Amino acid sequence: MPTNNGGSFFFSRKNLAGIAIATLIIALHLVIGLGAFWPVVAIAGYGAAVALTPKNPPKKELPPVQATPELDSPGLLAARSQELVRTMYSHGAAAPAIEAIKRLDSSLQLVIGNWTSLTNFPEHQVTIRSIINQYIPGIIDAYLKIPTRNDPRAVEDLIESFDLLNSETMKIFNAIQEQGLNNLEDHGRALRMQFGQLPEEFRE
Repeated sequence: MPTNNGGSFFFSRKNLAGIAIATLIIALHLVIGLGAFWPVVAIAGYGAAVALTPKNPPKKELPPVQATPELDSPGLLAARSQELVRTMYSHGAAAPAIEAIKRLDSSLQLVIGNWTSLTNFPEHQVTIRSIINQYIPGIIDAYLKIPTRNDPRAVEDLIESFDLLNSETMKIFNAIQEQGLNNLEDHGRALRMQFGQLPEEFRE
């Protein structure tokens, strides 16, 4: 699309400065008189102003808006956790270590299955994502670098690490469970206040 260069120059700093200088020279001529060559002086002043005035500074463009990275969905987290278990199987890890990561995966699946209950607790969601995306892969990677992977010390350290993560995961699940029980009790109290004694089959 063609641009109007004439229009852009008319409003440029160079042209405005030149007009200002030429106007000043004309005013001086009217006041004190610059002789017969005042038009030449005015034109020369205009040209000098245009030549010496810097161009309009380029407009600073705002940096592009960075797209917010999408967080892993519960389905992807669940699949990744199971894939980590398969990684241990495929590399021939010791049976006790495999059992430990299977316990951890089971706990993670419990939490992921109740993911919406953590909507108001994003810090717990961050913990689960970190366990699946960082901690478990880091532990497995360190384990796989050991030449003798069935070394009792290596297996013991591996199990201890998985059990520690499992304990933290179950704390989150227990918090979800406790929240659900508290909500159920609140509903029960509200019903008793509204309807009085509940029927036998609905009593606690």
